[in-house]
Amino acid sequence: QVDSLNTLNQALTKENVQVKHKYKKVLSEKESLTKQNADLSQTVSIAQVFKALNVSVTGLNRKGKPNMKARKVKKIQICFTLEENKVITPGPRMVYLRIARPDGTIIISSEENLFSFEGDKIAYTSKREIEYNQEDTNDCIYWTNTEHERLPKGEYYADIFIDGKNIATKTFKLK
Repeated sequence: QVDSLNTLNQALTKENVQVKHKYKKVLSEKESLTKQNADLSQTVSIAQVFKALNVSVTGLNRKGKPNMKARKVKKIQICFTLEENKVITPGPRMVYLRIARPDGTIIISSEENLFSFEGDKIAYTSKREIEYNQEDTNDCIYWTNTEHERLPKGEYYADIFIDGKNIATKTFKLK
């Protein structure tokens, strides 16, 4: 009976060692898969960023004709192409435009015109909802000078934001 128990004990000990070895192997595979999943998630989040191409800025006079003279600009038109991206989920997206004057002041029409960017709320000049279908999308966003204030001459900056990310910056001059 002692021999029988000894043999059983040795078999259980051997089985215990094998189970511990398999458990460590499974833990190692789990850690590897968790890291791989995190890396893939990061890659997908990088790939899900919009890219704006062919960004152009045009000043428009009160008749809607192109004019880059500061005293005649009544509307600013920013046109761009959102690049095709099959990773981004299709659907409606809000596009935010920020225009900075030559002194760095953001042109805003209301103190309540805010959106989220990198954890902060920042002011925008204009916004527009577009429909994105995972293919090249041409669109324009406008700012109308409703205050009828004279814009100063100099270099301006126009930033375009989608999904809380700055996708384009374009400088332009008003003469």
